[in-house]
Amino acid sequence: MRQNRCWGTQFVALVALVLVSRPLGVCAAREPSDLERQLARIGFAERLKGVALVDLEKQCLSLIPDHNTPAQRGQIFAKITSIYAERGFTSDQDPRITKTITYAAKALEQKLDAATACQMYTWWAGAVMRQSWKYREARFREGRPKALVLCLKGLKLALDNDAPEEHPGGPPALDRISVAPGTLGFDELMVKHEQQIKAREEWDVLVKLYVQRRALTQQCIAMYARQPHDLDEFLGEAGKVLVGHEDVVLNIAEQIQERIAALEPPRAQ
Repeated sequence: MRQNRCWGTQFVALVALVLVSRPLGVCAAREPSDLERQLARIGFAERLKGVALVDLEKQCLSLIPDHNTPAQRGQIFAKITSIYAERGFTSDQDPRITKTITYAAKALEQKLDAATACQMYTWWAGAVMRQSWKYREARFREGRPKALVLCLKGLKLALDNDAPEEHPGGPPALDRISVAPGTLGFDELMVKHEQQIKAREEWDVLVKLYVQRRALTQQCIAMYARQPHDLDEFLGEAGKVLVGHEDVVLNIAEQIQERIAALEPPRAQ
């Protein structure tokens, strides 16, 4: 009974981590594109009560004829994925699970930045895991490696793009320009401002990658700290996918073992 409660608590905590791992907004220093503005409006509507998610999906798809490059299609499919995934799922039969899997896969076929691609793997893996999380033995064992491979692919992408293990800290300074054009020193201020914008954008990317690395790592730990324990299966799959990141594989394996030990019932004295 204690193990069941722990599994439930783990899953709720994992869902919360996956939800807060969605990408941050575009850097304020950069003017958003027309597509980004339209997707932001749809995102605002998503938070209103009574709005059908399927209608928001249709609104997103209606943008494709005018925004049909691989990168733009990627943004649109990623937005639809977020519409269905970011509030979590009520059961293993929730229709949003299928929608999440479908659109995450579609988004990953397009051109995405690394952080958004990692987010798609996070949500896709979470959806697959939700389908079997409440079950024991055979069904859970069947679903777990499918979700693991998705987690590992996302983690590999994050690591290959230098996702930090620790949070990169607060944002770099971004000073306001308070000097009019033509004023002495304006050109130098603009050069500095452009450098600050670049530093802020690079920091923003690092934060997103950090969040995704952490979410994907925790998904791996939660899945393999659950019974039936199979650390060899994790090590086998991780060794095949996380080539060049063997230290990360060993670190996650250690965390899995620590989580298993923490979940074990206390021994009778």
